[in-house]
Amino acid sequence: MNKGITLVAAVCFGAAFGACVRNVVSEARAQPVGQRLEYKVLGASMGGGGYEEDLNKMAAEGWRYNGPIPLGNANSLLVFERSR
Repeated sequence: MNKGITLVAAVCFGAAFGACVRNVVSEARAQPVGQRLEYKVLGASMGGGGYEEDLNKMAAEGWRYNGPIPLGNANSLLVFERSR
């Protein structure tokens, strides 16, 4: 019984992660020809200010928040992009 639940949970997590990555890739492909985008993915926040501090820092460096990649443990990876 535990193997079945573990398998179902792994498939659901994989499907959710794949859908998020697919959304990021489709956004990248929708850019005009000749415009090159650079992406950066940040994991869990290490600063005391949490994600707010990360978002402000990246915006100051010229990065635009593109969306999250949710993880199963209530955290998310943050995806940023900017034009080259």
